[in-house]
Amino acid sequence: MRRKESVRLHRHKHISNRHLAERYYYAGEHETVTNIRLTQYNATNLHTRNLRTDETSFRKLADANSINWFQVSGLTDSEAITRMVNEFGMHNLDAKDILTPQHVVKIEEYDKHTLIILNSSYYNANMELNSEHISLLITGNVVISFTESNNPVFEDAYKALESNMLNIRKKGSGLLLAFLLNTIIANLVEAASKVEEMLEDIEETLLDIKNDQGNMGQLIQQHRKEYMIIRKNSQPLKEQFAKLLRTETASCGSLPDPGHIRQCTVCVLPVCHSSSGSGRNLCFLTVEDA
Repeated sequence: MRRKESVRLHRHKHISNRHLAERYYYAGEHETVTNIRLTQYNATNLHTRNLRTDETSFRKLADANSINWFQVSGLTDSEAITRMVNEFGMHNLDAKDILTPQHVVKIEEYDKHTLIILNSSYYNANMELNSEHISLLITGNVVISFTESNNPVFEDAYKALESNMLNIRKKGSGLLLAFLLNTIIANLVEAASKVEEMLEDIEETLLDIKNDQGNMGQLIQQHRKEYMIIRKNSQPLKEQFAKLLRTETASCGSLPDPGHIRQCTVCVLPVCHSSSGSGRNLCFLTVEDA
């Protein structure tokens, strides 16, 4: 269920959020108007509705008898995002991390909250590589996902709820978080596979002297940059996921089961260490070499 993309002028250009301040602004390039969708579910019911950014209280909307998934798409309304973060017991500095796409990948664990900051990569329909700054906040029976755009990054997770895959609606919020993490990793793995396929196609073209090789140098440079972006987004995940494995609360239901985290870690390894020798070698060719 893809939502209509809405955009507006982003008034706060060139913001870095580097300094301490009373308020932080979105420091990225997307101009998507902030939309909030709340999905609440339990073993017998599933209900989804759209929320206003000026709701009196987001926390009061959470149902104590259900898992509550707030999907925030578009980070331009920094005031609403900061208020939501504060209402669920987090600090303004956590809102700053969510609003800053340049932030490093990290997992922050508190007594009753966990905040995960990471980046995903995927190719769109035009085979252009996009990177998405994603934040996941989990506290008790509440999971909040923050994305920069309206791209349906987590649509597979929502379909899993609809079909009750793996009895997810009978489990705690930790399994929902595991599905969200798995979706992000799947996007990275798919992007890495696509760039390797494109590099292998270039190799075949270079090996056949009958083919026109006029723009091969530019293509190699382009895919090399894409490859480096995917690796940059992938490499920190193994170390950060290890934090979830070590945490004492990983098996209590508020965080994913350690087995799910191990599966995510195993999936990200091929992205960090490309398995295609030809693709890896071509990736580091320069235009002159071509």
